[in-house]
Amino acid sequence: ASTATAIHWHGQEIESYYDGVPWWSGIGEKRAPLIEPGHEFMAKLIPQRVGSFIYHAHWHDGGQLMGGVQGPMIVLAAGETYDPETDKYFIMSSAPPSWFGGAMLLMNGLPQPTRTMELRVGQTYRFRFMNITPVGDTLHMGLTGQSGPVQWRPLLKDGAETPNHDLRTADQHVAVGETFDFE
Repeated sequence: ASTATAIHWHGQEIESYYDGVPWWSGIGEKRAPLIEPGHEFMAKLIPQRVGSFIYHAHWHDGGQLMGGVQGPMIVLAAGETYDPETDKYFIMSSAPPSWFGGAMLLMNGLPQPTRTMELRVGQTYRFRFMNITPVGDTLHMGLTGQSGPVQWRPLLKDGAETPNHDLRTADQHVAVGETFDFE
C-alpha cells in the first residue's frame, strides 16, 4: 500500500513553499501540501552553491527514510561534469529494522561494499560523505592505504567551503544530516 509523503531538500536555500514540511512550509495561505499516493508535487529550486546535499522524506521519516526515500544531491559548478571514476559519493542510511530488532547500516543502499575500491596513485579523487541515518548515528569515515591511513584535503562541509584546505589524516566523524567533501 502506498502512503503519502513529502520531500525535504536538505541544505538548500529555497523558497519555503518547496522545503518539504506539509502544512508548515510556505508563506501566508500558500502552504506545502502532503503528497498523496498517485499525486505529484513539482518542487522548483535553483541551488545557490555547489557541493554535496541530501534529499529525504519528511513525512513519517523513519519508515520512509529506511524504505529508501532519500538520496544524494550533488550540485556542480556551471560547466563542470560529474565523473563517477573520480567523484565518489557515500550516503549512509539504515535499512528497515529486521525481525531480530536492529536496523542495518547501509552505504549507497547496500549492507556492505560489493568490492574494495581501488584508487590510482597520482589521480585526484573527490569523496562526498553524507549521513541520513534516522536514529542519530554519528559515523566514523576514513580512508586507508596498504601502509595505513592516507591524507586528504577538506573542501566543503554542508555545501560551505571549509576555512582550512590543508592536508590532514583521512579521518572524519559525520553526524546525522551532515555532508563533507574531501579531495
